[in-house]
Amino acid sequence: MSQTLRELAELAEQVAEENIYRGQVNLERIARKQKIRIVDGEYGESFLGELVHEKGKFYIHLNASKFDPKVPGRKRFTLAHEFGHYFNDDHRNKLKQGIWLAHTSDYSMFSSNPLEKQANHFAESIK
Repeated sequence: MSQTLRELAELAEQVAEENIYRGQVNLERIARKQKIRIVDGEYGESFLGELVHEKGKFYIHLNASKFDPKVPGRKRFTLAHEFGHYFNDDHRNKLKQGIWLAHTSDYSMFSSNPLEKQANHFAESIK
């Protein structure tokens, strides 16, 4: 059963509260606790961020060339967005089953893609 946007927002708030460090949600701590490896790499124009499941482990690939160091919030939102896919039971379980979530990352708040809409909502809620 798919989680509602409200349930995802509540989950994001709970995850955020459990991972506050010096007044800010520590996204790297969330990754460590969930045993998700964050990989910064150069992936051309293919994506900003991507959650993948390989050999029993989760990875978040971040496309370093797509982030402007002057806009740190972009990378932070992208990481939170990928956590939105991870903490969404449907998304995570499909990846574990080897079902690739074929989608083009669309971080626009106006995305019509339900997968992206849910991940964006989670990211907005985690603050």
